[in-house]
Amino acid sequence: MPRRPIQVAAAVLLLTLLAGLVVALTQRHAFLAATLASLDLERPIADPQALIVGANLRTTWSDARIAEVAREARVPIVVLGRPFSPDVLAPAVGSPRADHLAAAGVPPERIVAVPHGEDLYESLSALAVEARARGWRRVQFVGAPGGSRRVLLAADRILGGEGIAVGQILVRDPEIGDRLWWTDTQWRTQVFYNWMLLLLGRVSGRL
Repeated sequence: MPRRPIQVAAAVLLLTLLAGLVVALTQRHAFLAATLASLDLERPIADPQALIVGANLRTTWSDARIAEVAREARVPIVVLGRPFSPDVLAPAVGSPRADHLAAAGVPPERIVAVPHGEDLYESLSALAVEARARGWRRVQFVGAPGGSRRVLLAADRILGGEGIAVGQILVRDPEIGDRLWWTDTQWRTQVFYNWMLLLLGRVSGRL
């Protein structure tokens, strides 16, 4: 076999690999930023009958902003999910989120706790029961970036299947801004974990 075509092919392959490496290095920030952005999905709806927030606190700024949104609302605020406890044999008593909302000025009578379910899907099913009982047909989730796409997709399937319109708004932390999340151990862990949950939900057909 002539050596010339082989050498040309090898040179083309090497140049292609080098070009790909250059692109990867120069565009890595944009790619990694898009990786985080792809975890989120925002879709506000008008005139929700209830706002839904998670039971656990996350970051100081986003929690303060969520409390502000809840305080300004004139609808019930549902604190959804079982609060985190480091000991599975000793469930948490009360919700840090509910306490934070009350301390931020949200009237206690507008705070509705739905602390049921072992995971997101079971919690949303419990929310569907609560919504039916209260006659809610339009609900809006309020959360922080980093995994909201999975929440909205699951809510569309579970609550939407009950004829309940679902929306979602996100509050963003200005302290994060364009920070390189992949340089922070906690953020790397969170992004990887939420991507795994999103992929598992897709593969299992639950999203």
